[in-house]
Formats: sequence, structure tokens, C-alpha cells
Amino acid sequence: MFWLWLLLYGLLFAVPRALMPAAAPLLTPALLAVYWAVLLRYLHTRGRLRSYGLCRGRGLTARDALLSLPVLLFAALNIAFGGARPGAAEAVYLLFAVFGEEVLFRGVLPAVWGEKLGAAGAAAASAALFALLHLGSAIGGSVSAAAVQALCAFGAGLLLTAVRARTGSIALPLLAHALINLTGSGAVSAGDMYRLAEVLPDALQQHYQLVVEEDDIAALAGKLPHLEAG
Repeated sequence: MFWLWLLLYGLLFAVPRALMPAAAPLLTPALLAVYWAVLLRYLHTRGRLRSYGLCRGRGLTARDALLSLPVLLFAALNIAFGGARPGAAEAVYLLFAVFGEEVLFRGVLPAVWGEKLGAAGAAAASAALFALLHLGSAIGGSVSAAAVQALCAFGAGLLLTAVRARTGSIALPLLAHALINLTGSGAVSAGDMYRLAEVLPDALQQHYQLVVEEDDIAALAGKLPHLEAG
């Protein structure tokens, strides 16, 4: 059942773009609103909202906030490089996309894969799939820039998953991701991304090791609920 919902989610983006590109910015958010209303109702009736981080979660600590700072660096760079300001329709479109990605990559997948791969393995696999999704920007654009974007998405995915693990909610990752998307429409050139890629991995690694102990990730394995089949 999970893969059916995922396929339908992808089709809601792909079909309007392919068949009605001019209307897609307005049509897709409308379709997604219906999709999420139905899916959230489905998850609620099955008691799965909390298991996927769709809840208030635990109280936010200073350590949780520190863990989010490297992710917010992307939004700061978008602003510094003169990020585009999306119109109302585009902003709604971006927010629906962010919500869907966070539910999937920080909510569902860590819970589904946590038992088989362990918490750290599930986080890495989810971040890798998140990065692969961003390679789609290579279509009609620069392949090298898309590859750098995917690398950044992988690092951000790891950090956002760690925040979700510590807080028990996708709320903070959702906020950080929304800020990145809303400030980053066409903001960073390929050259800018190459310069960012030279310094970002070490900075992320140092900060990640500073605020997250390995035991924090490992302890998540026993806390993530199971996903029922069907």
C-alpha cells in the first residue's frame, strides 16, 4: 500500500507537467491538497500519524536547534546569492512538495527501513534516495550542477533525519526545508555550488559530530514503530 501511495504522489507531479504544463503550477497544488487530505485521514484511522513524525513530538532542546543550523546554512546562502522570491502560486507548490518530501524521507522511510537497516542505515538510505530525487533537476539543465545539488541534499537529508529522530516529529525538518526551498528558486549557480561543495562536507561533518553522538542514532532503532504491510 505504501508504494501505491508513493506512485500516486509522483504521478500528481508528472502528469500535469506533461499534459498541461501551463496549468501545472495551479493544478498540482489543488490535486496535492486532495491527496494529502485523503492520505492523512487514512493514516489517522490506522493510528500511524505519530509513528511517522506527524505530531508535536518532544520538546525542542538547544542541542536539537544546533543540529538544524547547518541545514539553515543553505537558506542563508540562497539569500546571500540573491535567491528568487516565488509568487503565491509557486510558494504553495513548493510548500506542498516540501511537506510530501518530509513525510516520505524523514517520516515514513526511517520508520520502514529502521528495523532492517538500523537507525543509522535507514537514515543513510533515506538521504541517498532524497539525493537521487534531486538529480532530476539535471533534466534540461546542468548535469554537474545537479550532481552537486544531490550531494548537498544527501548531507541535508542526514541532518534532517537526525533532527526528526531526536524530536520525534518532522516539524523542525519541515520548517528548515521550507525555508531552503522558498529562498532558493534559481538562487545558486553551478559555480557557486562547486565552491560550496569544497567546504560544506567538512563543515557538516564537524558540526554533526559535535552535536550528535553515535548512541543517539543507534538508540533510535528501538524507538521507531513498525510499518504495517498493506
